[in-house]
Amino acid sequence: MKRTSHGPSLAIAALALGSLSACGSADSSSAIAPSAPAPVGSTPNPSASTDSTSSNSSAGGSCPSGAASKTTSPVADAKAARDVLLTAVCTAPYDGQQSADLVITKQWQQVAPNLTPGLFSDSAATPTTIASSGGFLLDYGHTMDQYFAFAVTDGTACSGGVAVIPQAGAGKASDTKKPTQFASVDVPAGQSCTAQTVQNTYRPGSVHP
Repeated sequence: MKRTSHGPSLAIAALALGSLSACGSADSSSAIAPSAPAPVGSTPNPSASTDSTSSNSSAGGSCPSGAASKTTSPVADAKAARDVLLTAVCTAPYDGQQSADLVITKQWQQVAPNLTPGLFSDSAATPTTIASSGGFLLDYGHTMDQYFAFAVTDGTACSGGVAVIPQAGAGKASDTKKPTQFASVDVPAGQSCTAQTVQNTYRPGSVHP
């Protein structure tokens, strides 16, 4: 009986199958190639997604640049005075021991010695006073963020700022005593020039009604 040899045929078939598998693997890998990573520094601000009034506030986490070292009383330019005060808030030496609002008040005494800070968030600013929440207040909304807000006026315009101590986790307030997010806020015309208005403009619904 004549014996048939399949050796060469099987070898050729195996080579062909391997070639097809390689092509298929290359095609599939190119089809699901991951997109390029986002540029460094493009991480979105966590509070921006819930801030419906971003047009009224500066980018989250940012502090004013080029602000004067001091502001006078009475306030002649609300935005300029706000920048001085917010810069002091941003650069204050928070040590984790003293309450953050006390540290801020001490800094304001250095840059605005003739402007008197208020203690109640619903008290309106005047050209010789700073409307202030007086302390870091818990978000009345859905987070445990803590806000310190203030406002100043030149008699016409009203500008303010916000410092935020973000929540430590869902349903848990932070005890770090150090704000890490800051924003400038321009109060819309016709609204009261209070810390409460500034905070509610920055984060609608965060103020206790």
